[in-house]
Amino acid sequence: MRRINRTRFIIGTLVAIIVVIALMASQNESKNWWPSTHLNDSTPYGGKALGLVLEKIGYTTQAQNAPLSKIPADARLWFVLDYQTTFSDREADDLLNWVKQGGILFWVPPDGSSSFFGDSSAHPGVDLIQKKLGTGRSGTPSFDNNGLPKMSPLNLDTVTNYREGITSASSTGTTLTFTPSRDNSFKAGPRLQVASPPGGQIVRFDAGKGHIFVFSDAWMLCNFGLSKPANATLVANMVRVHLTNASGKAYFDERQHNNELAPPMPDDWPARMRQKPVVFAVWQLLVVGLGALVLVSRRLGTAVPLPSTAPVTRASGFARAMGGLLFKAARPKIAAQIIGESFRTRLARRVGLSPRESDDVLAARASEISGIDRELLSRALIASRAPATDESSALRDAQQMERILEQLG
Repeated sequence: MRRINRTRFIIGTLVAIIVVIALMASQNESKNWWPSTHLNDSTPYGGKALGLVLEKIGYTTQAQNAPLSKIPADARLWFVLDYQTTFSDREADDLLNWVKQGGILFWVPPDGSSSFFGDSSAHPGVDLIQKKLGTGRSGTPSFDNNGLPKMSPLNLDTVTNYREGITSASSTGTTLTFTPSRDNSFKAGPRLQVASPPGGQIVRFDAGKGHIFVFSDAWMLCNFGLSKPANATLVANMVRVHLTNASGKAYFDERQHNNELAPPMPDDWPARMRQKPVVFAVWQLLVVGLGALVLVSRRLGTAVPLPSTAPVTRASGFARAMGGLLFKAARPKIAAQIIGESFRTRLARRVGLSPRESDDVLAARASEISGIDRELLSRALIASRAPATDESSALRDAQQMERILEQLG
Protein backbone atom coordinates (compact mmCIF):
# COMPACT_ATOMS: atom_id res chain seq x y z
CA MET A 1 0.00 0.00 0.00
CA ARG A 2 1.39 3.36 -1.01
CA ARG A 3 2.18 5.67 1.89
CA ILE A 4 0.75 9.21 1.88
CA ASN A 5 3.36 11.92 1.64
CA ARG A 6 3.51 13.85 4.92
CA THR A 7 3.47 17.25 3.23
CA ARG A 8 0.45 16.33 1.12
CA PHE A 9 -1.32 15.01 4.20
CA ILE A 10 -0.80 18.33 6.06
CA ILE A 11 -1.97 20.42 3.10
CA GLY A 12 -5.01 18.19 2.59
CA THR A 13 -5.91 18.42 6.28
CA LEU A 14 -5.73 22.23 6.21
CA VAL A 15 -7.90 22.40 3.10
CA ALA A 16 -10.46 20.11 4.74
CA ILE A 17 -10.55 22.27 7.89
CA ILE A 18 -11.06 25.44 5.81
CA VAL A 19 -13.92 23.81 3.87
CA VAL A 20 -15.57 22.66 7.12
CA ILE A 21 -15.39 26.21 8.54
CA ALA A 22 -16.95 27.62 5.37
CA LEU A 23 -19.73 25.02 5.42
CA MET A 24 -20.44 25.69 9.09
CA ALA A 25 -20.67 29.41 8.35
CA SER A 26 -22.96 28.74 5.40
CA GLN A 27 -25.19 26.37 7.39
CA ASN A 28 -25.32 28.83 10.29
CA GLU A 29 -26.60 31.58 8.01
CA SER A 30 -28.95 29.27 6.13
CA LYS A 31 -30.51 28.13 9.43
CA ASN A 32 -31.23 31.68 10.54
CA TRP A 33 -34.68 31.35 12.08
CA TRP A 34 -35.25 34.99 13.09
CA PRO A 35 -38.45 36.54 11.74
CA SER A 36 -37.97 39.74 9.76
CA THR A 37 -40.51 41.72 11.87
CA HIS A 38 -40.64 44.37 9.14
CA LEU A 39 -43.33 46.91 10.06
CA ASN A 40 -45.07 46.75 6.66
CA ASP A 41 -44.67 42.99 6.20
CA SER A 42 -47.97 41.11 6.39
CA THR A 43 -46.47 37.61 6.14
CA PRO A 44 -46.36 35.40 9.28
CA TYR A 45 -42.77 36.60 9.81
CA GLY A 46 -43.55 40.33 9.56
CA GLY A 47 -44.46 43.00 12.08
CA LYS A 48 -47.61 44.54 10.66
CA ALA A 49 -49.78 43.05 13.43
CA LEU A 50 -47.54 44.66 16.07
CA GLY A 51 -47.99 48.01 14.37
CA LEU A 52 -51.76 47.57 14.37
CA VAL A 53 -51.76 46.68 18.09
CA LEU A 54 -49.84 49.86 18.91
CA GLU A 55 -52.02 52.01 16.69
CA LYS A 56 -55.10 50.63 18.43
CA ILE A 57 -53.62 51.74 21.75
CA GLY A 58 -53.04 55.21 20.29
CA TYR A 59 -49.45 55.33 19.04
CA THR A 60 -48.30 56.29 15.59
CA THR A 61 -45.83 53.80 14.11
CA GLN A 62 -42.83 54.58 11.94
CA ALA A 63 -39.99 52.52 10.44
CA GLN A 64 -36.51 53.93 11.07
CA ASN A 65 -34.26 53.12 8.11
CA ALA A 66 -31.61 55.86 8.31
CA PRO A 67 -28.87 56.85 10.78
CA LEU A 68 -29.87 59.17 13.63
CA SER A 69 -28.06 62.22 14.97
CA LYS A 70 -30.31 61.95 18.06
CA ILE A 71 -33.41 60.11 19.21
CA PRO A 72 -36.56 61.86 17.89
CA ALA A 73 -38.37 63.97 20.49
CA ASP A 74 -41.72 62.26 19.77
CA ALA A 75 -40.34 58.72 20.35
CA ARG A 76 -42.08 56.81 23.15
CA LEU A 77 -41.41 53.21 22.10
CA TRP A 78 -38.43 51.75 20.25
CA PHE A 79 -38.24 48.24 18.78
CA VAL A 80 -34.94 46.52 17.94
CA LEU A 81 -36.05 43.00 17.05
CA ASP A 82 -33.33 41.85 14.64
CA TYR A 83 -29.71 41.18 15.65
CA GLN A 84 -28.60 42.42 12.19
CA THR A 85 -29.91 45.90 12.88
CA THR A 86 -27.09 48.29 12.02
CA PHE A 87 -26.27 51.31 14.16
CA SER A 88 -23.18 52.68 15.85
CA ASP A 89 -21.93 52.60 19.44
CA ARG A 90 -22.83 56.26 19.78
CA GLU A 91 -26.42 55.59 18.66
CA ALA A 92 -26.64 52.69 21.12
CA ASP A 93 -25.54 54.99 23.96
CA ASP A 94 -28.10 57.58 22.85
CA LEU A 95 -30.79 54.90 22.84
CA LEU A 96 -29.91 53.74 26.37
CA ASN A 97 -29.83 57.32 27.63
CA TRP A 98 -33.24 57.86 26.03
CA VAL A 99 -34.49 54.85 28.04
CA LYS A 100 -33.24 56.47 31.25
CA GLN A 101 -35.32 59.55 30.41
CA GLY A 102 -38.51 57.47 30.28
CA GLY A 103 -38.48 55.59 26.97
CA ILE A 104 -39.36 51.93 26.52
CA LEU A 105 -37.14 49.66 24.44
CA PHE A 106 -38.22 46.25 23.10
CA TRP A 107 -35.09 44.28 22.25
CA VAL A 108 -34.11 40.76 21.13
CA PRO A 109 -30.44 39.87 21.80
CA PRO A 110 -28.30 37.86 19.36
CA ASP A 111 -27.16 34.36 20.14
CA GLY A 112 -23.61 33.08 20.44
CA SER A 113 -23.47 31.27 17.07
CA SER A 114 -24.64 34.28 15.06
CA SER A 115 -22.05 36.54 16.69
CA PHE A 116 -19.28 33.98 16.00
CA PHE A 117 -19.93 33.18 12.36
CA GLY A 118 -21.62 36.43 11.43
CA ASP A 119 -19.83 39.71 10.84
CA SER A 120 -20.55 41.10 14.32
CA SER A 121 -18.40 44.15 13.63
CA ALA A 122 -21.15 45.28 11.23
CA HIS A 123 -23.60 45.60 14.16
CA PRO A 124 -21.65 47.42 16.88
CA GLY A 125 -24.74 49.03 18.42
CA VAL A 126 -26.48 45.72 19.04
CA ASP A 127 -23.25 44.26 20.43
CA LEU A 128 -22.86 47.21 22.80
CA ILE A 129 -26.40 46.81 24.19
CA GLN A 130 -25.78 43.11 24.69
CA LYS A 131 -22.54 43.84 26.54
CA LYS A 132 -24.09 46.43 28.83
CA LEU A 133 -27.12 44.32 29.67
CA GLY A 134 -25.15 41.05 29.83
CA THR A 135 -28.02 39.30 28.06
CA GLY A 136 -27.97 36.53 25.47
CA ARG A 137 -30.18 33.76 24.21
CA SER A 138 -30.05 29.97 24.15
CA GLY A 139 -32.08 27.21 22.60
CA THR A 140 -33.64 26.69 19.18
CA PRO A 141 -37.38 26.45 18.52
CA SER A 142 -38.90 23.48 16.73
CA PHE A 143 -40.81 24.17 13.50
CA ASP A 144 -43.75 22.63 11.70
CA ASN A 145 -43.96 21.69 8.02
CA ASN A 146 -44.82 25.29 7.10
CA GLY A 147 -41.62 26.65 8.63
CA LEU A 148 -43.44 28.22 11.59
CA PRO A 149 -42.42 27.65 15.22
CA LYS A 150 -44.40 25.37 17.51
CA MET A 151 -45.58 27.71 20.27
CA SER A 152 -45.83 26.40 23.83
CA PRO A 153 -47.74 27.80 26.84
CA LEU A 154 -46.04 30.77 28.47
CA ASN A 155 -45.85 30.80 32.26
CA LEU A 156 -46.40 34.39 33.38
CA ASP A 157 -44.57 35.09 36.61
CA THR A 158 -44.96 38.74 37.52
CA VAL A 159 -47.42 41.35 38.76
CA THR A 160 -51.10 41.05 37.92
CA ASN A 161 -51.31 44.19 35.75
CA TYR A 162 -49.33 42.33 33.04
CA ARG A 163 -51.59 39.28 33.31
CA GLU A 164 -54.89 41.17 33.28
CA GLY A 165 -57.27 39.89 30.61
CA ILE A 166 -54.98 37.04 29.53
CA THR A 167 -56.25 33.50 29.64
CA SER A 168 -53.25 31.97 27.86
CA ALA A 169 -50.12 33.09 26.10
CA SER A 170 -47.54 31.13 24.09
CA SER A 171 -43.93 31.38 23.03
CA THR A 172 -41.13 29.28 21.56
CA GLY A 173 -38.72 27.15 23.58
CA THR A 174 -35.83 29.63 23.57
CA THR A 175 -34.74 31.27 26.83
CA LEU A 176 -32.63 34.22 27.90
CA THR A 177 -29.17 33.90 29.42
CA PHE A 178 -27.36 36.40 31.64
CA THR A 179 -23.66 36.84 32.17
CA PRO A 180 -22.48 37.41 35.76
CA SER A 181 -20.47 40.55 34.91
CA ARG A 182 -22.27 43.57 33.47
CA ASP A 183 -20.95 46.86 32.20
CA ASN A 184 -21.03 49.28 35.15
CA SER A 185 -21.28 52.27 32.81
CA PHE A 186 -24.97 51.46 32.31
CA LYS A 187 -26.83 51.48 35.63
CA ALA A 188 -29.80 49.20 35.01
CA GLY A 189 -31.95 48.13 37.91
CA PRO A 190 -32.67 44.53 38.88
CA ARG A 191 -34.25 42.41 36.17
CA LEU A 192 -37.85 41.30 36.52
CA GLN A 193 -38.78 37.88 35.18
CA VAL A 194 -41.95 38.56 33.25
CA ALA A 195 -42.42 35.01 32.00
CA SER A 196 -41.04 31.47 32.41
CA PRO A 197 -38.21 31.57 34.91
CA PRO A 198 -35.51 30.49 35.52
CA GLY A 199 -33.64 32.33 32.80
CA GLY A 200 -36.90 33.66 31.46
CA GLN A 201 -38.42 34.19 28.04
CA ILE A 202 -39.41 37.80 28.74
CA VAL A 203 -37.44 39.98 31.15
CA ARG A 204 -37.76 43.64 32.10
CA PHE A 205 -34.80 45.83 33.00
CA ASP A 206 -35.44 49.12 34.77
CA ALA A 207 -33.12 52.00 33.86
CA GLY A 208 -33.82 55.47 35.23
CA LYS A 209 -37.38 56.37 34.34
CA GLY A 210 -37.62 53.89 31.50
CA HIS A 211 -37.65 50.16 30.89
CA ILE A 212 -36.11 47.60 28.52
CA PHE A 213 -38.17 44.54 27.66
CA VAL A 214 -35.93 41.71 26.48
CA PHE A 215 -37.49 38.83 24.51
CA SER A 216 -35.80 35.49 23.94
CA ASP A 217 -36.79 35.73 20.25
CA ALA A 218 -39.03 37.86 18.07
CA TRP A 219 -41.65 35.24 17.28
CA MET A 220 -44.09 36.43 19.95
CA LEU A 221 -43.96 39.94 18.42
CA CYS A 222 -44.35 38.95 14.77
CA ASN A 223 -47.63 38.46 12.92
CA PHE A 224 -47.67 34.72 13.65
CA GLY A 225 -47.28 35.21 17.41
CA LEU A 226 -49.71 38.12 17.67
CA SER A 227 -52.39 36.19 15.80
CA LYS A 228 -53.00 34.63 19.20
CA PRO A 229 -55.15 37.14 21.14
CA ALA A 230 -53.50 36.47 24.49
CA ASN A 231 -50.08 37.39 23.08
CA ALA A 232 -51.40 40.66 21.65
CA THR A 233 -53.03 41.50 25.00
CA LEU A 234 -49.79 40.78 26.88
CA VAL A 235 -47.75 43.08 24.63
CA ALA A 236 -50.41 45.80 24.90
CA ASN A 237 -50.43 45.47 28.69
CA MET A 238 -46.64 45.88 28.89
CA VAL A 239 -46.99 49.15 27.00
CA ARG A 240 -50.07 50.45 28.84
CA VAL A 241 -48.65 49.83 32.32
CA HIS A 242 -45.64 52.10 31.75
CA LEU A 243 -46.92 54.67 29.21
CA THR A 244 -50.27 56.05 30.30
CA ASN A 245 -49.98 58.94 27.83
CA ALA A 246 -50.71 57.34 24.47
CA SER A 247 -49.17 60.11 22.40
CA GLY A 248 -46.02 60.05 20.35
CA LYS A 249 -44.55 57.44 18.07
CA ALA A 250 -43.42 53.85 18.19
CA TYR A 251 -40.28 53.44 16.08
CA PHE A 252 -39.28 50.16 14.45
CA ASP A 253 -35.52 50.17 13.99
CA GLU A 254 -35.22 48.45 10.61
CA ARG A 255 -31.92 49.66 9.31
CA GLN A 256 -31.04 46.04 8.51
CA HIS A 257 -33.48 46.38 5.59
CA ASN A 258 -31.55 49.34 4.17
CA ASN A 259 -29.17 47.76 1.66
CA GLU A 260 -26.89 50.79 1.74
CA LEU A 261 -26.40 50.43 5.52
CA ALA A 262 -26.38 46.66 5.87
CA PRO A 263 -25.78 44.72 2.64
CA PRO A 264 -27.32 41.23 2.75
CA MET A 265 -25.07 38.30 3.55
CA PRO A 266 -23.83 36.49 0.42
CA ASP A 267 -25.39 33.15 -0.42
CA ASP A 268 -22.32 31.42 -1.87
CA TRP A 269 -19.83 29.85 0.54
CA PRO A 270 -16.69 31.30 -1.13
CA ALA A 271 -18.04 34.77 -0.42
CA ARG A 272 -18.87 33.76 3.15
CA MET A 273 -15.23 32.79 3.64
CA ARG A 274 -14.35 36.44 3.03
CA GLN A 275 -16.58 37.51 5.92
CA LYS A 276 -15.16 38.18 9.36
CA PRO A 277 -14.26 36.28 11.49
CA VAL A 278 -14.23 33.34 9.04
CA VAL A 279 -11.54 35.05 6.97
CA PHE A 280 -9.44 35.48 10.15
CA ALA A 281 -9.71 31.75 10.90
CA VAL A 282 -8.72 30.87 7.33
CA TRP A 283 -5.65 33.11 7.45
CA GLN A 284 -4.65 31.68 10.82
CA LEU A 285 -4.90 28.15 9.45
CA LEU A 286 -2.77 29.10 6.46
CA VAL A 287 -0.10 30.63 8.68
CA VAL A 288 -0.11 27.55 10.92
CA GLY A 289 0.11 25.34 7.84
CA LEU A 290 3.10 27.21 6.45
CA GLY A 291 4.81 26.97 9.83
CA ALA A 292 4.17 23.23 9.92
CA LEU A 293 5.62 22.83 6.43
CA VAL A 294 8.75 24.68 7.49
CA LEU A 295 9.16 22.41 10.51
CA VAL A 296 8.50 19.06 8.86
CA SER A 297 9.83 19.62 5.35
CA ARG A 298 13.47 19.53 4.20
CA ARG A 299 14.66 22.93 3.07
CA LEU A 300 15.69 23.22 -0.58
CA GLY A 301 19.45 23.19 -0.92
CA THR A 302 20.11 21.58 2.46
CA ALA A 303 23.62 20.14 2.43
CA VAL A 304 23.87 16.35 2.86
CA PRO A 305 27.40 15.54 4.17
CA LEU A 306 29.41 12.67 2.74
CA PRO A 307 30.18 9.77 5.12
CA SER A 308 33.13 10.57 7.36
CA THR A 309 34.13 6.99 8.15
CA ALA A 310 33.27 5.08 4.99
CA PRO A 311 34.30 5.70 1.36
CA VAL A 312 31.83 6.80 -1.29
CA THR A 313 31.31 3.56 -3.22
CA ARG A 314 28.58 4.62 -5.62
CA ALA A 315 30.11 6.89 -8.22
CA SER A 316 26.77 7.20 -10.02
CA GLY A 317 25.17 8.66 -6.88
CA PHE A 318 27.99 11.14 -6.47
CA ALA A 319 27.75 12.10 -10.14
CA ARG A 320 24.01 12.66 -9.91
CA ALA A 321 24.49 14.82 -6.83
CA MET A 322 27.18 16.92 -8.53
CA GLY A 323 25.09 17.16 -11.66
CA GLY A 324 22.10 18.27 -9.61
CA LEU A 325 24.13 20.98 -7.92
CA LEU A 326 25.45 22.23 -11.26
CA PHE A 327 21.94 22.17 -12.71
CA LYS A 328 20.53 24.13 -9.76
CA ALA A 329 23.32 26.65 -10.19
CA ALA A 330 22.41 26.94 -13.91
CA ARG A 331 26.12 26.67 -14.86
CA PRO A 332 26.42 23.91 -17.54
CA LYS A 333 28.86 26.07 -19.50
CA ILE A 334 31.30 26.15 -16.55
CA ALA A 335 31.14 22.37 -16.26
CA ALA A 336 31.69 21.98 -20.02
CA GLN A 337 34.65 24.37 -19.87
CA ILE A 338 36.30 22.38 -17.06
CA ILE A 339 35.75 19.10 -18.94
CA GLY A 340 37.08 20.64 -22.16
CA GLU A 341 40.29 21.94 -20.57
CA SER A 342 40.89 18.52 -19.00
CA PHE A 343 40.30 16.79 -22.36
CA ARG A 344 42.73 19.06 -24.23
CA THR A 345 45.46 18.61 -21.58
CA ARG A 346 45.12 14.81 -21.47
CA LEU A 347 45.01 14.56 -25.27
CA ALA A 348 48.16 16.66 -25.68
CA ARG A 349 50.05 14.59 -23.13
CA ARG A 350 49.18 11.31 -24.85
CA VAL A 351 50.39 12.51 -28.24
CA GLY A 352 53.49 14.19 -26.75
CA LEU A 353 52.61 17.78 -27.62
CA SER A 354 51.77 20.96 -25.70
CA PRO A 355 48.11 21.86 -24.97
CA ARG A 356 48.91 25.26 -26.50
CA GLU A 357 49.41 23.78 -29.97
CA SER A 358 46.75 24.57 -32.57
CA ASP A 359 43.74 22.36 -33.07
CA ASP A 360 44.99 21.22 -36.50
CA VAL A 361 48.38 20.11 -35.13
CA LEU A 362 46.83 18.22 -32.19
CA ALA A 363 44.16 16.60 -34.38
CA ALA A 364 46.69 15.53 -37.04
CA ARG A 365 49.05 14.00 -34.47
CA ALA A 366 46.25 12.18 -32.60
CA SER A 367 44.76 10.87 -35.86
CA GLU A 368 48.17 9.60 -36.97
CA ILE A 369 48.71 7.72 -33.70
CA SER A 370 45.21 6.31 -33.08
CA GLY A 371 43.58 6.23 -36.51
CA ILE A 372 40.63 8.30 -35.27
CA ASP A 373 38.97 10.47 -37.89
CA ARG A 374 40.69 13.85 -38.03
CA GLU A 375 37.44 15.78 -38.47
CA LEU A 376 36.03 14.17 -35.33
CA LEU A 377 39.12 15.17 -33.37
CA SER A 378 38.96 18.75 -34.69
CA ARG A 379 35.30 19.15 -33.62
CA ALA A 380 36.11 17.84 -30.12
CA LEU A 381 39.06 20.24 -29.78
CA ILE A 382 36.94 23.17 -30.94
CA ALA A 383 34.28 22.21 -28.35
CA SER A 384 36.96 22.14 -25.65
CA ARG A 385 37.82 25.78 -26.39
CA ALA A 386 34.21 26.96 -27.01
CA PRO A 387 32.06 24.89 -24.60
CA ALA A 388 28.30 24.52 -25.08
CA THR A 389 25.96 26.60 -22.91
CA ASP A 390 23.09 24.10 -22.62
CA GLU A 391 23.17 20.94 -20.57
CA SER A 392 22.36 18.43 -23.32
CA SER A 393 25.03 19.72 -25.74
CA ALA A 394 27.64 19.89 -22.99
CA LEU A 395 26.85 16.30 -21.98
CA ARG A 396 27.07 15.10 -25.60
CA ASP A 397 30.47 16.77 -26.12
CA ALA A 398 31.79 15.36 -22.81
CA GLN A 399 30.79 11.83 -23.81
CA GLN A 400 32.52 12.22 -27.20
CA MET A 401 35.71 13.48 -25.53
CA GLU A 402 35.70 10.52 -23.13
CA ARG A 403 35.42 8.04 -26.03
CA ILE A 404 38.35 9.68 -27.85
CA LEU A 405 40.56 9.42 -24.76
CA GLU A 406 39.60 5.76 -24.33
CA GLN A 407 40.64 5.01 -27.95
CA LEU A 408 43.98 6.77 -27.46
CA GLY A 409 44.65 4.41 -24.53
